[in-house]
Amino acid sequence: MTFQGLKISDNIIVSQRKDWEEVKWFYEVENFYNVSDEKGKLILYVIETGGHETRRAWKSHPLRPFVFQIDDAETKEHLYTIKAPLRVFWFAIEVLKPDGSIVGSVERKLSWRGRYFKVNGVMRGFIKGFWLTWKYKLFLNTENQGEMKKRWNGFFKVLFSMSEFKISFKPTTTQENRLFLLSCAFLPEMLYHDRNQK
Repeated sequence: MTFQGLKISDNIIVSQRKDWEEVKWFYEVENFYNVSDEKGKLILYVIETGGHETRRAWKSHPLRPFVFQIDDAETKEHLYTIKAPLRVFWFAIEVLKPDGSIVGSVERKLSWRGRYFKVNGVMRGFIKGFWLTWKYKLFLNTENQGEMKKRWNGFFKVLFSMSEFKISFKPTTTQENRLFLLSCAFLPEMLYHDRNQK
């Protein structure tokens, strides 16, 4: 897999699509996210593929296992898989290539300073957040690669999007690292900010 055709812009918006069946009947369905640039052009799809049974059984409990598939919105090429096993105390996800080989992982670490996630892989780093906020700094090899934060666009926009956050990358961050950091961002998203929680 190459990243030559991948065009993840410096600023991306990750929007969780609202499922009206779930809203009307409180029926738990898999998460589906659109990833777009600031002009609204779709770049990627992030689709939960764990199955209705798993979703209904665990609802939006932060301990629940989940699997996400990241696809190119234009070519429909499968790029990465995000996999979280069933966990009790150890919160972590793995990022995998389509052939099943591991790209890296991210795990939550206890810290009195705030929310801290250790990133492991070829590129090591961490994600550092602050208590009671949705703002995180992204680091690889001790270098700041950008930040992600909650995005609020008013009531009418929220009607069509359940959870939305923005990731701003440094211009020097490679496409491969942008995709990897986007994948890692789903651990704090699912632990703390998934709006499907009832």
